[in-house]
Formats: sequence, structure tokens, C-alpha cells
Amino acid sequence: MGACCASAAAQSTHVLLADGDLSEWQQQGFEKVSAGTEYSILTDEDLGEQVVMIESNQGASGYIRSADLALSADAIVKITWRVDAADNPADEKSKAGDDFPLRIYFADSTSIGADTLTLVHSIQSEAGSMWTSPYSGMLAEFEQYAFGGTGTQLGVWHTTSLPIGKIWAEAFGSLPDKIVLVGFMGDSDNAGGSSRARLARLELIDN
Repeated sequence: MGACCASAAAQSTHVLLADGDLSEWQQQGFEKVSAGTEYSILTDEDLGEQVVMIESNQGASGYIRSADLALSADAIVKITWRVDAADNPADEKSKAGDDFPLRIYFADSTSIGADTLTLVHSIQSEAGSMWTSPYSGMLAEFEQYAFGGTGTQLGVWHTTSLPIGKIWAEAFGSLPDKIVLVGFMGDSDNAGGSSRARLARLELIDN
């Protein structure tokens, strides 16, 4: 009983986003993309709480926040999310089609050579798929993991828990010293499609 309680007490939950509160986030656009993604806060009727609406129409922009998070092999990321619609006429694993209605990313540095794990909702690959981003290269390494995919029901809320520590180690070969940047976005600029999603809650749970 004592060991059990000690273990539970040692577990930490970092709430990165809840109740539509973006006060610790800042919006980020992209120099070569003229249109941004539209973000709004609304009260969701199903959840009865405020959430972030993400609507992209041939554009891209996102939100980022700084972080100082250790990541163990047992770390879990918990996401409450919903995708209502998504259209991507190109191959999402190519530069021409690298668009997703919802992506959440974690980076171990803001400098050249950073490793970035991007969790995406895919409309072309199965949930649990992982691949190297077509934009990965000399400046940074980007690996993408589908937390939702073909066959995932649209228009309903999902709460997904992912073993981010294990996924990170598989993607990059070892765990990071720290997670220093977290972001989320929806984008449709490369293929000229459109998408609509909602994000209610984002948590990192670790021991």
C-alpha cells in the first residue's frame, strides 16, 4: 500500500491546454504562407466546456508555447480532440501533401538540429503509423505519428492516450534531455485543401 501510494504521488500531470485557455500560447505564422489557419474559442455543446476550433482553408498557422518538461520512457500524452472534416488531394507523406487537420508537436530544442515529434490526425494512414516528415533534413529532424487515422470516426470527440516516451525513443533512438517547445495547428496550404477540427485538452503525464 505504501509503495502504491508513493508511486501515485510521484506521478505528475502537466496540463498544457484546457478550457480554451491560450494565455500561455502565442500564435505563429509562416513567412511563405499568405493565408493563416483560423482559431476561435467556443463552448462545445457535447463537452460543456470551452475548446479551440481550428479551421484551415488553403492556409497554415499555429500556436506554440515554451516548456521545460522531462520525458521518461513511461510518459503519456493525453489528447481530447475531434476532427469534423478534412480534404487532402495529395499524398500526405510528400511535401505537396504535408497537411493535417490537427497536429500536435513536441521539440527538444529551438535551435538547428532539434528533434521534433509531430502527432497528427491522418486521413490516409492508419492510426499508429509513423513516418519521417518530408521536411526533415539538415536543420531539424521531424518524425510524424498518426494518433488518428483512416477508420477513425469524424464528428465525435475522442480522448487518446499515447506512450509518447516510447514513441519518441523509437523515432529518434533515445529520449530527449527536455521538451522545450509544444505546439498545435491545422494546415492545408500545401495541397490546397481544407479542414476543421477541435482541441479541448492536452496533457503530459509522467512519473
